Amino acid sequence: MREENYQLIKALRRELHQHPELSHQEKWTKARLIEFLKEHTSLEIVEHDVWFYAIHREEGATENLAFRADIDALPIHESLDIPHCSTIPGVSHKCGHDGHAAAMCGLALEIEGVKTGKNIFLLFQHAEETGGGAIEAVGFIHENNIEEIFAYHNVPGFPLGQIIYKYGTSHYASRGMIIEMIGHPSHASTPEFGIE
Repeated sequence: MREENYQLIKALRRELHQHPELSHQEKWTKARLIEFLKEHTSLEIVEHDVWFYAIHREEGATENLAFRADIDALPIHESLDIPHCSTIPGVSHKCGHDGHAAAMCGLALEIEGVKTGKNIFLLFQHAEETGGGAIEAVGFIHENNIEEIFAYHNVPGFPLGQIIYKYGTSHYASRGMIIEMIGHPSHASTPEFGIE
């Protein structure tokens, strides 16, 4: 990534971290991401209620490829002592969705003006934490004849710069079970760190 793009994305990620929003409430987040993309790219923006997508279209391209990033936060108090900590009491980005959304904006910056031979769709999906956002946005795939979609998520414990790829369904959550546990907040991928 070009240094100027890296600095823009770093600043955006910190701004998103300061303004977390819960599932189905991502109005500020959506507006800020759209504002960023309009300011720095020529991508076409298609808005829905609290989610949207951006399109890098190429004349003559027939293949439609998509990337998906989530944008919601969790109802957990910010425990980090950092200059860009959450300004919203009881809400914070504990799963890195601020980073996912900022990284996808970085992808938008990198493909700006580049010939890829494909139409590239960037889906900024809401309500990943509750599972409701995917159901509401699934029509996007069919409406745009998306042939492949890549959703990405940070995975703690792997070296910086390493990409882990799995074809098909990965890292999905279960629904319909409530378990009360006593311990420390921990990411779902590392539950052992939540032991008291």
